[in-house]
Amino acid sequence: MDLRGLRERHWRLLSLVAEHALLDSESAAELMFGSRPAAVRHLQALERAGLVWRFVRDDDRTHRAFYEISTNGVHTLTARTRASGLPVPVNLGGAHRDQYVTNHVHVGLVRAAKASEGRAWLYSWHRGVEAAVRVRQLGISSVHPQAAGTWLENGRVLRFLLHVDDDRHALSSEPPSAAQALAGYRLGRTGIPATTLLVLAATAEREAELHRSLAAQPLPVPVAATTPQRLYALGDPSAEIWTRTSTEPGRLVRLIDVAPH
Repeated sequence: MDLRGLRERHWRLLSLVAEHALLDSESAAELMFGSRPAAVRHLQALERAGLVWRFVRDDDRTHRAFYEISTNGVHTLTARTRASGLPVPVNLGGAHRDQYVTNHVHVGLVRAAKASEGRAWLYSWHRGVEAAVRVRQLGISSVHPQAAGTWLENGRVLRFLLHVDDDRHALSSEPPSAAQALAGYRLGRTGIPATTLLVLAATAEREAELHRSLAAQPLPVPVAATTPQRLYALGDPSAEIWTRTSTEPGRLVRLIDVAPH
């Protein structure tokens, strides 16, 4: 490894890549830089130093480059973090389930906050293991949130836990329903650390079934859902893409309106 020429901004970018497990240049530009060329230059410097790996997804027709922290990058960042007296994040640089769509939500909210000119912002964001640990500490088991966050808009606050629905078939059984994946929230001893649960339902059919199931057996907090297709089409998770379990099935609302205030 040749770390000469790397500055503090490069190390901040490496931490960002490690946090997301998988990051493309457009997302890096949105989260940290003012332009994509600047993000690309810094990512290429990290690649030359052997701290990140670059690859292109076979199923991505745009041929967009993605970056993930390398083994050397993990060791180097861990050493720097410990030397600074800070705790090393759990599962540093490790992959997270559904990390691509989860990152899309994160970057989309950051982008929406910037476009709001101060009317909205993403106050906090925790993903993967960090989000799961938070609910485990409250005695809630058998649930696997992909992220936890706080969204503020026009003086209103929404604290959410994000779930990504999995409709993949097991070898010998049907996939569990989207509502079943949330059942563990009924068993929490000290309440749910959010004002709403957000679900990215795999299909519109599973989204509708989720709401029917929860209307019959409600959870302690409101639930809102959307589909990846709806999310990708608009690219703005804060917009009117969410449906609620309510008497108005199918009505789309903004993120800040998914729970009563």
